[in-house]
Amino acid sequence: AAAQEETYVPLDAETLDFPAAGRYVRTEEGEGAYLRAGNTFLSISSHRGGSVQPESWVLLGNAFVGEEPHALEHVVITEEEAVAAGEAFLERLGRPDFRLARSEKARMLDSNSEYPYATLGEGYLLTYVVSAEGAIPCLYDEYSDSPLLAFLQKQEQYDRTWFQETLALFFTEEGLRMFTWDNPQALVATANENAALLPFDQVQQHVRDLLHIGLPAYDEEADAHGELVFTRMALTSVLQRIPNQSDEALLVPAWMLLLTTQRQQEQGLAESVLLINALDGNYINRWA
Repeated sequence: AAAQEETYVPLDAETLDFPAAGRYVRTEEGEGAYLRAGNTFLSISSHRGGSVQPESWVLLGNAFVGEEPHALEHVVITEEEAVAAGEAFLERLGRPDFRLARSEKARMLDSNSEYPYATLGEGYLLTYVVSAEGAIPCLYDEYSDSPLLAFLQKQEQYDRTWFQETLALFFTEEGLRMFTWDNPQALVATANENAALLPFDQVQQHVRDLLHIGLPAYDEEADAHGELVFTRMALTSVLQRIPNQSDEALLVPAWMLLLTTQRQQEQGLAESVLLINALDGNYINRWA
């Protein structure tokens, strides 16, 4: 019998089965890939079982069970080449508001292969966030709120959390091997392009006031946690929800402060984050 010719149609909302789990698709150039999509993400990978791991995981050991810690030594593509390829991709995507927040070596494992998993490629994982021009792109949603701050409480006028929109691209010398878009959002309007930022000395005072309110019973000398330590402060862009509005939020300039304590540093624990609106000095509660 004659071989049947496969037919492909453009992928759009009508032809996409939703949610999608490993659906086979082809690019305009004829390269095959696997698509996954859900309510809050879209992912396309060159391999059905492709799983991307940053080098920072591999260096810790047990990136898969029993693996010894080691560096990735077979990266052919340079970081500069990967970043240039990422910028070209963003231009085609039509999203100039995405800005590079992190670039790191990474690998793709074949999770469908026999253990220990086969490596499908090594390269660079680029992670982008939506950030205003002039602000520092930061992955603030990677950090939790400090358990020491007692002023965190639910506010009934907010009914759901807006998570940070991110785009992750994994490049090897063969090109783009993985694309993951989490929490996709749409810019619908610009409220103010030239809003004046609160003077920095006033921001500092707002932070002191917040800590005074949030740490009413905290005694650095008596508490086993030790001194409160700030490790980083950066002007970035943060999603701030609108009271009594669930389907829209504001992207505002904000100061991101990373804080920890002496004990947490000694234990190697991750820092916590404190987000301050750079326009009015108010605390941004992501979980209200």
